[in-house]
Amino acid sequence: MRTTPTLRYFVSETYGKNTPDPTEAVVDADVHLETDLSVMEDALTHGDEEEIRLLGGGFPTKINSRGREVALPRHLAGIMENWHDAYAEVLRDHGVWNGLFINFAPRDKRYRNGPPFYEVETDSGLRIVTTFPGDMLAGIREHVHRIMEIPNERNPLFSDFDQFRSRNAHRYLRRNHGYPTKPLADGEADDVLSTTYFGNGVEGLRLKFVDIYGNMLFEDDAAVRRKLQQIAVSGERGATVSVSNGTATQSKRGEVAHSLTEGTDGAILVYPNGRNIDVVRKWREGESSTFTTENSAYRLLGSPEELHSGLHIRFQDGTSSEELRTRAENLLVTS
Repeated sequence: MRTTPTLRYFVSETYGKNTPDPTEAVVDADVHLETDLSVMEDALTHGDEEEIRLLGGGFPTKINSRGREVALPRHLAGIMENWHDAYAEVLRDHGVWNGLFINFAPRDKRYRNGPPFYEVETDSGLRIVTTFPGDMLAGIREHVHRIMEIPNERNPLFSDFDQFRSRNAHRYLRRNHGYPTKPLADGEADDVLSTTYFGNGVEGLRLKFVDIYGNMLFEDDAAVRRKLQQIAVSGERGATVSVSNGTATQSKRGEVAHSLTEGTDGAILVYPNGRNIDVVRKWREGESSTFTTENSAYRLLGSPEELHSGLHIRFQDGTSSEELRTRAENLLVTS
């Protein structure tokens, strides 16, 4: 029985320069991750035990989150859990799983020795070690099977006031690691997984992630999704999208589409995609990569901040995304 993750991803604020602008990131982290997972999926489906062994024989993949300490790891955790859930059966058959270590530990008065790390395992077997689980795991909260607090004090891996606990806290990704943990009662676990510190009070559909091309992923909403799909099917064109970023609001015309493939070249497209609402400017033939970045949806809409900005859509029939969400919430309350 394997006791260590096959693929390991370490996401930390310590691995590179501060890059709060997603389009200045050196690596498209989610594509990097999904490519690795695709290689693993190929090995699993073909029963290639040697390749699986080799996949687990390398060093952990280290991803810089400096300037995007919450949005980036939260996005990656969602990708990993979705993949793990899809391949849960074959993963169990081979006795393998993957691990994600998230290191974001600001020192302030809230915590005696920085925020505690938590050891987490999901229903599909993905293992995560993270601080601030309410924020980092917001997109996969319902998939968490077990969560344990890692003690900051009297821990054999680091001293009570060790400034660099991250050098050793990742060891909790192992199964049967033998290091101390603090069990959480059901109520405590619920509190830990629901307490958020970052990006509260956002109006509209929260901006979850921006990739290096300036494509934006907003949180999903069933009512807004249905409306967009109805417009796409009917062939209507033109929903106005607004992104609020603090007190500044910039609005652009957006084209409702089924997907990026079917949208008009050069237009800002709005469409449901997986568990997101995507806002993407489609490239025109002959445009350079520099031009497409400078004219991306992210730049054209004022470079909004991940997790702190929201999408507002006003449709041609006069309804808005906020009205649709409010109606849906009222129906739930009265039903």
